[in-house]
Amino acid sequence: MIDQDPQAQDLGQQGMIDQEPQEQDLGRAGNHLKHGGAGALKRIQEGKELVGLAAIEERNIEAELAQPGGRKAIVQKQAQRLEACARLYWNAVCTAFEAKDIVTATNLVKTWGWVQASAVRAMLAIDQVGDDWEQLSFDGLLGKGAGNED
Repeated sequence: MIDQDPQAQDLGQQGMIDQEPQEQDLGRAGNHLKHGGAGALKRIQEGKELVGLAAIEERNIEAELAQPGGRKAIVQKQAQRLEACARLYWNAVCTAFEAKDIVTATNLVKTWGWVQASAVRAMLAIDQVGDDWEQLSFDGLLGKGAGNED
């Protein structure tokens, strides 16, 4: 038998696992939610260099990109992750509709749609590029330059 963290057991018994946290509830139990993603997005929007965990990940990505086939491997990995996430959201959407919880279903379907569309775009990019990944620009992946400018 695997020993479980007593705090994790308490969170599960209190119904706190898999729920959206309230800002004021982010004490010790909310540390796992502090991921650095929001701060990284803000720095990107402000045109600043990434720091902390985001900077470490950026260096890891640079190393992956330097490997032969690195771009394709990164896109394939993200396509798989996004598809897995989309399937989980779809299951939640179906469960909410079965429970006749239209508000929850509506909120979930918005996220599911975004995630699913992102997964499909990544999969299509893999198919369209074939083996010529080293020549691919990110604008090409996003469809820019082909009359699709946003």
